[in-house]
Amino acid sequence: MFAKTLKKSIVLYLLCITMFLFLTNIFLFYNTYNQDSNTYAVSKIEYYRQHYNEYNVIYVGDSRTYCGMDPELLDKLLGTKSLNLATFAHWFPTQYPSFQDIVSFIPYKTIVVWSIGHQNFRQVHKIINTTYHIGFDNLFKYLRLGYSLN
Repeated sequence: MFAKTLKKSIVLYLLCITMFLFLTNIFLFYNTYNQDSNTYAVSKIEYYRQHYNEYNVIYVGDSRTYCGMDPELLDKLLGTKSLNLATFAHWFPTQYPSFQDIVSFIPYKTIVVWSIGHQNFRQVHKIINTTYHIGFDNLFKYLRLGYSLN
């Protein structure tokens, strides 16, 4: 009788400690997040959400897209009105949530050029940059894919 009660107490104790550590980790993750590092990407997304009807082409991606796609030059050649939403260190784990935040604003005939760099397919990159907030709903998706909690 005593052994069963002791086992139940130990399991309950370990469960409580695990939940406490898990919740503390999530709390610290969201409250120590470097908001300055993602200000640029967030401001670009917010700008697009306010001006989405002014563009018929958008570029989404990381620094290769940011540096390689010049809307001013391409618009003159293609007769388009485009916006480059890419930014530095904006790999797929942060591109996807930023795209989730604008997808409902993208007009039907808008062309989306989304470049996903080769580094996103290498196992060595299992760390998510702080370029854009991933949101709580993507947290468990990314953990299942092998990204670390930090």
